[in-house]
Amino acid sequence: MPIKYIIAPNKTNPPKVIIEFYDYVKNLELISCYSNEENIWRKSEIVFLNKNKIEIKINGKFITERGRINCSLREENGFWRWLGLQFTVAEK
Repeated sequence: MPIKYIIAPNKTNPPKVIIEFYDYVKNLELISCYSNEENIWRKSEIVFLNKNKIEIKINGKFITERGRINCSLREENGFWRWLGLQFTVAEK
């Protein structure tokens, strides 16, 4: 997925994740993200900070060795874009 930047501090659990996409990314309002917080896969809340910038709200901590966030977006032409983020959990 075309991304300008990702802010995801690795010293907080759960992390505060902010992603800004390039202007040419279409249908961003259709993005879906899921995380394995508390070792249960669930749909994450997405807050639009502006047209191309989102915050992914993670409500529970990552409790295994690795936490993940997976996002997908279907484009107008029917193709899919995918983004996966992985977090290492130092302590539980």
